Amino acid sequence: LSEAPIFIEIDRQTDPVVIEDLKKSIMHILHDVELAVDDWQKICTKVKEIIHSLETHPLAIDPAEIQESIAFLNWLLSDHFIFLGYRDYQLDKENGDIALRVVDGSGLGVLRDSKPGKISKHFSEMPPEARTEALSKHMLIISKSSFESRVHRAVKNDLIGIKVFDEQGNVIGEHRILGLYTSTAYNSRPYSIPVLREKVKEVMTKSKLSATGHAGKALLNILENLPRDDLFQASTDELLDLSMGILHLQERRVIRLFVRK
Repeated sequence: LSEAPIFIEIDRQTDPVVIEDLKKSIMHILHDVELAVDDWQKICTKVKEIIHSLETHPLAIDPAEIQESIAFLNWLLSDHFIFLGYRDYQLDKENGDIALRVVDGSGLGVLRDSKPGKISKHFSEMPPEARTEALSKHMLIISKSSFESRVHRAVKNDLIGIKVFDEQGNVIGEHRILGLYTSTAYNSRPYSIPVLREKVKEVMTKSKLSATGHAGKALLNILENLPRDDLFQASTDELLDLSMGILHLQERRVIRLFVRK
């Protein structure tokens, strides 16, 4: 058994409120670490069960997308993702609106302590583009959570949703994974990462540039050096605009700001 001592030095505090807030913060962090460590293997098992279900139960969506989604989930399991939380949701209709409701007892890791029947978000609260994507036949949702991780490193958690479909191909729920990509994932070439490799191929096709030509090779190099978070989260149209904009700047001495909403 390996142990790593941790030394924490805190400036002298005399305000009881500050001391109590500090105590609560430390206890919350330790609680999250305990939940994540205790349930890490259970979350991995859940992901493997999802993969098995996708492999054995035919769905009314593009088979190629199913295979790429399976490859992506297997890639996550191969030391490319730190699994911190997991939860199941079901799609409910109420008062003319649609909402994702937590499946009671499904939470693991930092998502274990969920309130029964908690609603993630009503679809009417989402931007039109997000609403359309949530109900589309694209299997994976790759995004950022609004919550900052208190485990491993202090950044916004990465969120991966695997949609659940009925026999007609309608979305009826979601498996949600919360965690952080590992340093290996951020250092891997996009062509070696499932889902990202398809995005890169699509951007190259839409650019209409020859992959063997000077401009095509330059565009591919730009895509391979973009931040991985942009590659994971941006649409292919956004990536096309971004990468082509950078390509057109290479021969010019100008500064340009690229913004992605």
